[in-house]
Amino acid sequence: MPETPSFSPAGRGSGGIRRGCEVGLALAMLLYCVIFTRLTFSLFERCAYMNFDLAIFDQAVWLISRGATPFVTVRGLHILADHFSAILYLLAPLYWLAATPKTLLLAQTIVLALGAIPVYGLARARKLAMPVALLFACTYLCYPAMQWSNTREFHPDTFATPLLLAAFYYLHQNNSRSYFACLVLACLTKETIGMTVVFLGLYALTQRKKRLGLQTILFGIVSLIIAMSIVRHFNQAPSPYPYLYEHWGKLSFGAATNLLWRISWGNWFYYLKLLVPVLFLALAAPEVLLVALPTIGANLLSNRSGMNDIEEQYTALLTPFVLAAAVIGYARIAPRMGGFGRAAVLANLAIWSVGASLLWGPFSKDTDRLYSRRTSTDAKETRRLLASIPANASVSAQMPLGAQVSRRKTIYHFPNPFQRNVFGGTRQALVEIAAMDTASLKPEFSENIKRTPVEYVALSPNSARFPLSFNACMEGVTLLLKSPSYGVEAVGRGLILLRRGADYTSGLDKLAAYTHKDTRDPERLLWAWLEKSGGLDN
Repeated sequence: MPETPSFSPAGRGSGGIRRGCEVGLALAMLLYCVIFTRLTFSLFERCAYMNFDLAIFDQAVWLISRGATPFVTVRGLHILADHFSAILYLLAPLYWLAATPKTLLLAQTIVLALGAIPVYGLARARKLAMPVALLFACTYLCYPAMQWSNTREFHPDTFATPLLLAAFYYLHQNNSRSYFACLVLACLTKETIGMTVVFLGLYALTQRKKRLGLQTILFGIVSLIIAMSIVRHFNQAPSPYPYLYEHWGKLSFGAATNLLWRISWGNWFYYLKLLVPVLFLALAAPEVLLVALPTIGANLLSNRSGMNDIEEQYTALLTPFVLAAAVIGYARIAPRMGGFGRAAVLANLAIWSVGASLLWGPFSKDTDRLYSRRTSTDAKETRRLLASIPANASVSAQMPLGAQVSRRKTIYHFPNPFQRNVFGGTRQALVEIAAMDTASLKPEFSENIKRTPVEYVALSPNSARFPLSFNACMEGVTLLLKSPSYGVEAVGRGLILLRRGADYTSGLDKLAAYTHKDTRDPERLLWAWLEKSGGLDN
């Protein structure tokens, strides 16, 4: 039965309404870009990102932009050995204009904002009135999961969100060229996109698009095989990511029951955070939601807790189909409601989309302390001191400092290279990520201080969170401060910068002068520095 429009898009004055809605859409996207560019730039400038992903992709894009092999020393592997992030090669020319992590953060924000256009277009294609289409586009921009994907540093797979939305729109417009162009680009963001494409092909079959559906399924399978083969080639081993699901073991009756519970009701709050912002309208188009089944299954069954939370990038492949299902779901139920009913639904959608953004989005946190207590003044001093490191020098930096100095050939995430932690494309690296904040110092750390030729060590012990435990981190920093191989080059409220071969005694004097302690005992000076720096970050 054909679905009729909820409001007539035609009528007197429709030209003015169209212009007004298009201007409103452009302004909403611009406002989104301003807000999230400011937020992400602020987090970067305050050295507030507490993960190493931004440093990984910054180093990779910087190397690609200079024609070098993108072997990322931050992570100890070729950038294509962990995930099939080939889209980074398309982003590399941006670094010819501005080689800075801000370029990646800005590109991510703009591309995510562009996802509002296919949401608007899909609503219009479903014969919804222009103001209603604008409301759904704004709902997308307010969607908490998408906003968190934008806020959590930089990840290539976030680009799949608007690309899959655009592909879904072109699918309903029977524009196969644009449809497959979007799918090709989406598959360049991560190796697992191919599975989502397969399910999109199954959806196309339900829409009586047999030929396009079969072509899509074939394309998804081929892209999945190619992407996985490339990852295996560069990693020289099968992907270690099946480790994330090893805890299920053999599928016994108990494991199967637990699995079904986890998918159905065990993560009910996760489902609420995905569906409340669209007023549960997505449930009226379950066939669209099923396209996201591979992603939601992978997220919920993983042993990585962040994959079960909207405050990570792992919802990037869920967002397109929740929003598309909400549009189609509303278009499906609207003809069965009167004018008052439709108005009530749309008013509540506007209220709940904004409310959910404020309740569960990034701005539900204290944005000044979203990741760190480091003030802008402290961060400015830290960036100034880090800028003194020569561009060709090798560096080992603790996590919040890494992205500040990652545009170089050799940059390690401390405690690498003094001891191997979360390094390489191995199962052990994933185990160490899962054991966050608990790693201890290994016996070889002390000996490697003498023979490891890394030139600078940038330390921020008050931000010690990962991969070493706080005590292990303090022990490692103390050993470095005790080693005559390194001397303190500079010290500030958020940074202790060591240089190999610097004068050891005068370095301790710098630390003593900064902490106002009449001692050269490295351990006492370190604890005094921590106290003066305001203790631990959040």
